[in-house]
Amino acid sequence: MVDLTEANFNETTKEGRWILDFYAPWCPHCQKLKPILENAHFNIQNEAPQAQLNFGLVDCTVEKELSARFGIQGYPTLKFARKGKVIDYTGGRAVADFVDFAKQFMRPAVRTLGTAQEVQELMESYAVVFVLVAESYEVIEDFVELWRIQGKVGFGWTSDRNLLQNYIQQPANYPGLYLFNDNPVKKYEVYDRPFEKEEMEEWMTFNAYPLFNEYDFNNWRALSSDRKAVIAVADPTNNDHKAFLETIKIVAAKFKDAFVFGYFDMTKYHRYISQFRLEEYPGVVVFDVPKDIFYKSERTHKTEQDVSDFLEAVLNDKIEPQGGGSGVGGKLQQIGDNLYWQFKDHPYLFGGMTLLVVLIFALIFFITTSDTDEPEPESKKQK
Repeated sequence: MVDLTEANFNETTKEGRWILDFYAPWCPHCQKLKPILENAHFNIQNEAPQAQLNFGLVDCTVEKELSARFGIQGYPTLKFARKGKVIDYTGGRAVADFVDFAKQFMRPAVRTLGTAQEVQELMESYAVVFVLVAESYEVIEDFVELWRIQGKVGFGWTSDRNLLQNYIQQPANYPGLYLFNDNPVKKYEVYDRPFEKEEMEEWMTFNAYPLFNEYDFNNWRALSSDRKAVIAVADPTNNDHKAFLETIKIVAAKFKDAFVFGYFDMTKYHRYISQFRLEEYPGVVVFDVPKDIFYKSERTHKTEQDVSDFLEAVLNDKIEPQGGGSGVGGKLQQIGDNLYWQFKDHPYLFGGMTLLVVLIFALIFFITTSDTDEPEPESKKQK
């Protein structure tokens, strides 16, 4: 395990594969995770040394530039790095999970497809599937190496133009690159840019996430970095709520170029979702992560047409955004939410940290609003 700094990060991580642990020494969850990573590292060295999976530690209280560079907002945050590219690690956090994660790199990243049955098995195994029809898959190999860890993305290759006819109803382009995405059945798109590595990687990166994601405390901001986030809030065990989520999935296919879609399970994140200020559930809001603003409507959106109209209104600036984190009050709420999820298993520590933050903000407010140049009394001026 390697301590990473701003000075050594690029050089150290340019070779091999890396699990990156962005942590804070005071964070109890980070303290629990560290021995797990140490045990996982030991087991991987013994069981899967060919995977070349390393572990890097970034102390965010010291390496603030690195923390800001990767948009770290909670601890611990895990990411995966390969050849200078970094994406979110979304796998499990038990020792066995990390070992299994390493072992996948000992298997081919791209499935060679030779029969219709093999194509069907690939389609049924993943929410998002890319299939390359070409002489070889070398042009997408680096991208596949990075993105297959998401678990929801599958990659296939064939040189047979007719192998995809059950899905595209015609012979495939040669060379051709196809995207198949669940919604809730496989629909496809054809790559129509120049057949060059950088262009192809950009297109695949944009389309590599499922049309409809399950959000959690750590991933929703990362998923929404380049598009506004459509956030449905619902109880997936409730039949009416499940029907609402299916409606959002249908709308996602129409607006996927403008928005990222997903939902929060309100039974798990009941306090965290309060920042979206919904009056009733299930509900939907649109959040602009870079600007930290959100959009909601006074109406309840339950039908496909209602949700579509709402999103059109957001795109056409017909709905006034609300400042999710503007002002002292907004910042306090945002910090309070983060503190809650960091220390929810340690209520006394949570209370102490919250009190400290409130006192700091109160002191800043007092200093910035006090008038240090006190005017002379009128009686003194007249003399």
